[in-house]
Amino acid sequence: MAYLRNHTILSSTDLDEVRESIGNLISPHHFDVKGKHADLNASFAVAQCDDLSLMHVTFGDVGISVKSPEQDADGLLLFQVTSGAGVFQHAGKEVEFSSDGGLIRDLAAPITGLEDGFGAYVVPLSKKN
Repeated sequence: MAYLRNHTILSSTDLDEVRESIGNLISPHHFDVKGKHADLNASFAVAQCDDLSLMHVTFGDVGISVKSPEQDADGLLLFQVTSGAGVFQHAGKEVEFSSDGGLIRDLAAPITGLEDGFGAYVVPLSKKN
């Protein structure tokens, strides 16, 4: 299913382009594809409403390892997972996730994780609001 279909800003099978786009849209992340890079089929869509951004991110049917350092002390990322599953380590805890729910990432803490077939709505938030 193509979420936010009319708001797609990137559709790519190029891992370097995906890394750069995620870094510009959300925050710097290091991604690596587990398995064949040819299976990467990333898509990013963004809908803006005043100061609120609603994004949908998907990587296709691939396994992805992700690592992101500590960043904005004020920032949060709210994820509503739409496909896939995985596990990540964040703020001293290991958290499993799937399309049955969501999760919140505090950008003040580094994160490492493994995702398989991942897709999610992402909403950047501020701790101050």
